[in-house]
Amino acid sequence: MKNSPSLDPVGTSLLRVKDRPDRQSCLEELNSNESWRFLIGFWERFSDLHNFNMTLLGVYANGQTFGQDTIIHRDNKTHPGFTVIVFCNEYWPTSWGGELVFYDDNKENIVKAVLPKSRRVVIFDGRIPHAARSPSVKCDQVRMTLVFKTVIKE
Repeated sequence: MKNSPSLDPVGTSLLRVKDRPDRQSCLEELNSNESWRFLIGFWERFSDLHNFNMTLLGVYANGQTFGQDTIIHRDNKTHPGFTVIVFCNEYWPTSWGGELVFYDDNKENIVKAVLPKSRRVVIFDGRIPHAARSPSVKCDQVRMTLVFKTVIKE
């Protein structure tokens, strides 16, 4: 991985899952990138606190504005793992929307929605279908998240 992050339509992919062999940790790459090295400390403290036995596959910084809904997707399709999402905005009124929405297995019904709140962390099974709704037209900020994608160690 190059030291400069690549851009995708909804944000910056710091360490992409698909750039490494299957289920290989991204911690070494993260440590070699001076701009993003601070995330290792966060991840280690978070993992110790929750006693995770996970391999960190990728780290993403996402930003969304009005009209940038993501598609319904699963982060883990073949191997079980968790996704950890950190909402980064200091201020986010409920009227701005931007919910993280979870669906049933058929992707037909919403089963849960989580509003962005400052420093809120959401941990979920990456096999659950989900999508990020864009902020409302009245929102004058970018909806920012850090996302950690994992797989359970064998």
